[in-house]
Amino acid sequence: MQELACLPIPSMDCNSPNALQEFKKFKTGGKLYFSGPLKEKLEEEQINYLLVWLGNDGIELVSMWALSTLKKKKLDTYWTRFEDYFKEQLSALKVQAQDPETRTW
Repeated sequence: MQELACLPIPSMDCNSPNALQEFKKFKTGGKLYFSGPLKEKLEEEQINYLLVWLGNDGIELVSMWALSTLKKKKLDTYWTRFEDYFKEQLSALKVQAQDPETRTW
């Protein structure tokens, strides 16, 4: 962990109404870590860093995915699945905002 000393810990609010935008910023920062101070780490270790940074919400979300053993070992799988999830959340919010029956405000 010495390679991360004095560096800010990446994080994001998975429940934010702007989660997709937050995720894109988070992903940019995460990729900098994985190509910089964490580039020597195995891909599976990088995945563990990603999950720690996303916290309980991210870990819970991953636990619901049906991933093959091979896909579980690929960092790109996680980037793609998280981005897809946040896109779906944004789409659902847009539909909800347009449908007066489902508005809560």
